[in-house]
Amino acid sequence: MNDFEQGIAWAFRGIGEFFRHPRLWRFVVVPLVLVLAIYFWLFYMALAVWLPPLQSSVRNFFAGSWFEFLYRWTEWLITASFYLFLVLVTAFTSGNIFELLGGLCFSHMVRDYETNILHCKIEKLSPAREFSNLLACGVFSTATLVLYFALFIAGFFLPVAAPLATIPFIGYRYAVIYTSEAVFNSGRKLSDVPILFQGRSGLLYGFGSAAFLMFLVPVLPIFLIPGLVIGGTLMYHHRRN
Repeated sequence: MNDFEQGIAWAFRGIGEFFRHPRLWRFVVVPLVLVLAIYFWLFYMALAVWLPPLQSSVRNFFAGSWFEFLYRWTEWLITASFYLFLVLVTAFTSGNIFELLGGLCFSHMVRDYETNILHCKIEKLSPAREFSNLLACGVFSTATLVLYFALFIAGFFLPVAAPLATIPFIGYRYAVIYTSEAVFNSGRKLSDVPILFQGRSGLLYGFGSAAFLMFLVPVLPIFLIPGLVIGGTLMYHHRRN
């Protein structure tokens, strides 16, 4: 296999590894509960607070008019659109919210995996260093999101070139993020990832492209992100050795 294909294989191997070791599952409980709480609050606010006034406004608009017979159809259409909007927002943002909330938990998951399953010696990080690493990942992820949005807009003007460029470009940045926890545990910084994979960047492109395509499926990222973090860890140790 070439490096690109190996990168894809590491992504799938990491997902399988996560589900193979139940001891790792406890690290996703907190971010998962937080995500569920956020969307429970969102649905409650939308359906109990925001939707009723909207329905009331529609009712008042049609009341006493000659086209009052359209009221039921219009109310149904608005309500259905509201529900559909909520479902789409949940489907396409839940993965990002889960990843954002799970950052610190994934860090502990990787440390547990490296210590108890891979039996690696890892650096003991100070709270200040952990915060610095978390901040670096947050800035990098935010920049990735901005670039993703820019490429999405570019797709309206370059309908073939922009989407094709998005997969490896954004995918590469995904791979850097999912490899970063293992890199941090060896005492290095986020900016060291491209250096560590110098001459073998195809691994990052393959891994990230696989992750990018998986993320196109709504809600699926919630179940795959922990495995991709483990996959990035395995790929880093393979490259390091």
